[in-house]
Amino acid sequence: MASLVATVVDGYNSIWDLRDRRVENWLFMSSPLSTLFICLTYVMLVKVWGPAYMKDRPAFQFRRTLVIYNAIQVIFSTWLFYEVKTIVSRHALITS
Repeated sequence: MASLVATVVDGYNSIWDLRDRRVENWLFMSSPLSTLFICLTYVMLVKVWGPAYMKDRPAFQFRRTLVIYNAIQVIFSTWLFYEVKTIVSRHALITS
Protein backbone atom coordinates (compact mmCIF):
# COMPACT_ATOMS: atom_id res chain seq x y z
CA MET A 1 0.00 0.00 0.00
CA ALA A 2 2.81 2.39 0.83
CA SER A 3 4.42 1.74 -2.55
CA LEU A 4 1.13 2.56 -4.30
CA VAL A 5 0.89 5.89 -2.48
CA ALA A 6 4.54 6.61 -3.25
CA THR A 7 3.95 5.78 -6.93
CA VAL A 8 0.94 8.14 -7.08
CA VAL A 9 2.85 10.93 -5.34
CA ASP A 10 5.85 10.47 -7.63
CA GLY A 11 3.59 10.52 -10.69
CA TYR A 12 1.88 13.68 -9.45
CA ASN A 13 5.22 15.37 -8.80
CA SER A 14 6.59 14.42 -12.22
CA ILE A 15 3.48 15.82 -13.94
CA TRP A 16 3.56 18.94 -11.74
CA ASP A 17 7.16 19.57 -12.78
CA LEU A 18 6.04 19.77 -16.44
CA ARG A 19 3.75 22.77 -15.77
CA ASP A 20 4.25 26.12 -17.44
CA ARG A 21 5.97 28.21 -14.78
CA ARG A 22 5.06 31.46 -16.55
CA VAL A 23 1.47 31.15 -15.33
CA GLU A 24 2.24 30.24 -11.73
CA ASN A 25 1.06 33.62 -10.43
CA TRP A 26 -2.19 33.59 -12.40
CA LEU A 27 -5.50 33.07 -10.63
CA PHE A 28 -6.17 29.36 -9.87
CA MET A 29 -2.89 28.26 -11.47
CA SER A 30 -0.70 27.82 -8.42
CA SER A 31 -2.31 24.52 -7.48
CA PRO A 32 -4.80 22.07 -8.99
CA LEU A 33 -6.73 22.06 -5.71
CA SER A 34 -8.51 25.34 -6.46
CA THR A 35 -9.79 24.01 -9.78
CA LEU A 36 -10.84 20.77 -8.11
CA PHE A 37 -12.70 22.76 -5.45
CA ILE A 38 -14.54 24.77 -8.12
CA CYS A 39 -15.53 21.61 -9.99
CA LEU A 40 -16.74 19.85 -6.84
CA THR A 41 -18.70 22.94 -5.78
CA TYR A 42 -20.36 23.03 -9.21
CA VAL A 43 -21.33 19.36 -8.98
CA MET A 44 -22.77 19.88 -5.49
CA LEU A 45 -24.72 22.91 -6.73
CA VAL A 46 -26.18 21.06 -9.70
CA LYS A 47 -26.83 17.70 -8.06
CA VAL A 48 -27.64 18.53 -4.42
CA TRP A 49 -28.21 22.18 -3.52
CA GLY A 50 -30.06 23.21 -6.70
CA PRO A 51 -32.65 20.43 -6.62
CA ALA A 52 -33.16 20.94 -2.87
CA TYR A 53 -33.74 24.68 -3.46
CA MET A 54 -36.19 24.08 -6.33
CA LYS A 55 -38.06 21.19 -4.65
CA ASP A 56 -41.25 23.13 -3.82
CA ARG A 57 -40.91 25.89 -6.43
CA PRO A 58 -42.28 26.12 -9.97
CA ALA A 59 -39.82 25.75 -12.82
CA PHE A 60 -38.25 28.91 -14.20
CA GLN A 61 -39.49 30.06 -17.62
CA PHE A 62 -36.56 30.95 -19.86
CA ARG A 63 -38.20 30.66 -23.28
CA ARG A 64 -37.78 34.31 -24.35
CA THR A 65 -34.26 34.50 -22.91
CA LEU A 66 -33.20 31.33 -24.75
CA VAL A 67 -34.67 32.52 -28.06
CA ILE A 68 -32.75 35.82 -27.78
CA TYR A 69 -29.56 34.01 -26.71
CA ASN A 70 -29.80 31.55 -29.61
CA ALA A 71 -30.42 34.37 -32.10
CA ILE A 72 -27.32 36.18 -30.84
CA GLN A 73 -25.31 32.95 -31.15
CA VAL A 74 -26.47 32.45 -34.76
CA ILE A 75 -25.54 36.04 -35.64
CA PHE A 76 -22.13 35.72 -33.98
CA SER A 77 -21.41 32.35 -35.64
CA THR A 78 -22.37 33.75 -39.04
CA TRP A 79 -20.08 36.75 -38.53
CA LEU A 80 -17.23 34.51 -37.31
CA PHE A 81 -17.64 32.19 -40.31
CA TYR A 82 -17.52 35.20 -42.65
CA GLU A 83 -14.37 36.55 -40.97
CA VAL A 84 -12.56 33.21 -41.12
CA LYS A 85 -13.60 32.73 -44.75
CA THR A 86 -12.29 36.21 -45.59
CA ILE A 87 -8.96 35.61 -43.86
CA VAL A 88 -8.48 32.20 -45.48
CA SER A 89 -9.31 33.47 -48.97
CA ARG A 90 -7.15 36.57 -48.49
CA HIS A 91 -4.11 34.44 -47.70
CA ALA A 92 -4.85 31.98 -50.50
CA LEU A 93 -4.85 28.96 -48.19
CA ILE A 94 -7.54 27.31 -50.27
CA THR A 95 -7.98 27.10 -54.02
CA SER A 96 -11.15 28.12 -55.83
